[in-house]
Amino acid sequence: MAGIYIHIPFCTQRCIYCDFLSGTNIGLKGRYIDALVREMGLRRGYLGDAQVRTVYFGGGTPSLLSHEDFSRIVEGLAAHWDLSAVEEWTVECNPEDITREYAEMLRSLPFNRVSIGIQSFDEGELKWLNRRHTAARGAEAVRCVQNAGFGNVSIDLMYALPMQTVESWRRTLDAALSLGVQHISAYSLMFEEGSKIAKLMEAGRIAPMDDDTAADMFSELCGRLGEAGYEQYEISNFARPGYESRHNSAYWDYTPYIGLGAGAYSFDGRRRSNNVAHTLRYCRAIEEGWPFSEEETLTRDEQYNEFVFTALRTRKGLNLALVGERFGTEARVYAEARASRFICGGQLERDGDVLRLTRNGVYVSDMVMSDFMRV
Repeated sequence: MAGIYIHIPFCTQRCIYCDFLSGTNIGLKGRYIDALVREMGLRRGYLGDAQVRTVYFGGGTPSLLSHEDFSRIVEGLAAHWDLSAVEEWTVECNPEDITREYAEMLRSLPFNRVSIGIQSFDEGELKWLNRRHTAARGAEAVRCVQNAGFGNVSIDLMYALPMQTVESWRRTLDAALSLGVQHISAYSLMFEEGSKIAKLMEAGRIAPMDDDTAADMFSELCGRLGEAGYEQYEISNFARPGYESRHNSAYWDYTPYIGLGAGAYSFDGRRRSNNVAHTLRYCRAIEEGWPFSEEETLTRDEQYNEFVFTALRTRKGLNLALVGERFGTEARVYAEARASRFICGGQLERDGDVLRLTRNGVYVSDMVMSDFMRV
């Protein structure tokens, strides 16, 4: 199986925390879609004979596209790949873009899953994040897509914001749970290089939340969602049974995928490639026949690192037998040796050949996973 990711790099304004490729030059949209469709033809053989099972429109802001825009892209995909086995079509949306009419338009397309960037239900936090919607508008957007017939709705939330309290986080979780969505992704605020928030931190104008309070928020998240029937199938992702993101799960399962569009990444199990991370330069490269992506072949150790890192993020865990099959007995022995101190320390649990992070292990997951890496 395989997945296709489509990057839509346009936004009406840039959020304070964002380090993704995005820009406000929506005037490039038509030219960009032309380039995107041409790229499909140039890379149609990338996935080989793998059957496409998921398609994901991310951004940026895909909800800035019209029915005509989406149709052109979907028709381009169908011209180059067999989409008959696709089980999940996801589109990311911003709340302020979703009206009853827009939700019904999305439903008329192949999409069967919508992911909405809510981030918070606290007005002060939304303003600080430079989001354009209000808390009420976020809830209304969810109801619009539900009323349009979408039975698989995901929302994104953020915690560990500098001004956030455990109590305001509880209120956001209460509001999220009241909407009855099938999936919730919750991410700790990261000070990514190049983002506005990172520059504010470097200037001493804001400081990251202390680790203890952030851990309390994560504990609140896991506890409240668990009580409500959501399963934590990945460190930052919670779903009702059967509603796990199939596209993102494919990333964590080491499944091949192709990324189309400016700044998009692709991976076939051995090679990783990334497209030009600049919208205009990407368009020009496609139009004029220049190289538009860079590719690297992963060493055996790098493949092992990627496999271990993604597996340990999930509730499925790291299968040591599979490590041995893919990377040899020596790699399995190495992984078992690295695991031993974390099992003794309570950060990992072992069930047969499977290693999983414990709740305590999730809090220090970066440290645990980095210890498994081979350099």
